[in-house]
Amino acid sequence: MATDSPDAQTATPGQVAVWPETVSDLAEQIGVTVKGRTKVRVWSMSGVERLDLVDGRTVILKYAVQRFGEEPAILRHAAEHGVPVPKVLASKVQPDGSAAFFLEDLGDRVREATLQDAAQAAAAIHRCPPMDGIPVLDQAALAALPTSSLATLDHLQAAGRWKEADTNGIRATLQRLQRVAEQRAADADLPPFGLCHSEFHPTSLHVTNRGPFLLDLARAFTGPGLLDLVSWQGTVDPLDLGKVTELLDAYVAAGGPEEATADRGGLPAHRWASGWFKMWIAEWFMESTLKYALTTDSDAPNQRGVLRDLREAAECLVDA
Repeated sequence: MATDSPDAQTATPGQVAVWPETVSDLAEQIGVTVKGRTKVRVWSMSGVERLDLVDGRTVILKYAVQRFGEEPAILRHAAEHGVPVPKVLASKVQPDGSAAFFLEDLGDRVREATLQDAAQAAAAIHRCPPMDGIPVLDQAALAALPTSSLATLDHLQAAGRWKEADTNGIRATLQRLQRVAEQRAADADLPPFGLCHSEFHPTSLHVTNRGPFLLDLARAFTGPGLLDLVSWQGTVDPLDLGKVTELLDAYVAAGGPEEATADRGGLPAHRWASGWFKMWIAEWFMESTLKYALTTDSDAPNQRGVLRDLREAAECLVDA
């Protein structure tokens, strides 16, 4: 959080925090009184707590830095268009763009999310119309990703970071992707194109007795929904194109647009989506390292992860 934010003044190193006055303001918006706070998960850019109210109920408090400050508005927009998300009860955006908000407490998960749950949730969010004020990842923006990543790499190295990136292949792989980017970005606006979750993982689908709810829309953007289907398997394990195809088929069966399986950029849909997701997530990690990593402690593992993602992107987009 920016240092001029009042809530930042209570943060311990490596964690974001929220002032009690902010919590009181949110409670006043909905006419409740908070008697206790329990941290669920707090890290450098956002935090989640469970609040006990004097009337015996509980609510969820979430707070985030400016980069993720649009989440209350995104959740409200999604809810208005039938996407199963937790209800925003109160929200407050600080002058620096950081946000704090109350959500309904969905309780504990009753089971893990299944492939069918994922397919139905993805189809629901992709039916939601685009929202003003969030990033747009259209054909031109996709095509520009390798070039912008090369510029980020230059900035990192000018700052004395990622000194081995030239020798471990990051620059060379980005240059390979740059040469095919305009061709491979074609047809990005084929359906599904609209609101995307961007962190569509099993942990972001909270299954309750009322059904599955989508969480963590802070990084939502407007773009090709197929990227969400690749995101489901995460970024730690090697890319599995077979799993992407499996979810893509389930997605269409669950009501996703039939055009989702169409070739784009001269590639099958599952390969196109996988390549661009890997390129996009690599660019995100590079930019985040440049803007938000205050130490070099994570430079080496981040470099390894980015190189892995870029090589998988090249396998899909260049070597196909």
